[in-house]
Amino acid sequence: MINCSFDAGFERLGYGLHPRVLTDVIRSMNHPGVEEVSYTPELHYTGVKVKYRSSDVMCKSVDQQSGSKKEAFIGIFPSGKAVITGASAWAEVESAYGFARGTLAASFEQVTPLQCHTSSCPSPFSAASL
Repeated sequence: MINCSFDAGFERLGYGLHPRVLTDVIRSMNHPGVEEVSYTPELHYTGVKVKYRSSDVMCKSVDQQSGSKKEAFIGIFPSGKAVITGASAWAEVESAYGFARGTLAASFEQVTPLQCHTSSCPSPFSAASL
């Protein structure tokens, strides 16, 4: 099992994200790889939980008992940091990372407070901040 993490750079630039809004955004995408998405802070988990099953042909990890493709877990936190766990191959990690990064980049203005959406505070996904 491969476990990894990444930081989208939100805190470094003074942003945070709204987990409930991000949950709604992911649900509305109807992405075929998203098996389930939830946000349950009452259960003491502050991140958005995404069960993600890669549709990539390169990701053919199969659960030996059920015969179905395994899903990876993506946890995205208000800080913009994320974890990816449960992957069996690097292609699954790359697919889950691509989904998470793409979702955060595409919905940046929706999921962050309007505290600093100006050119003086660049998006963590802009070329200037990479």
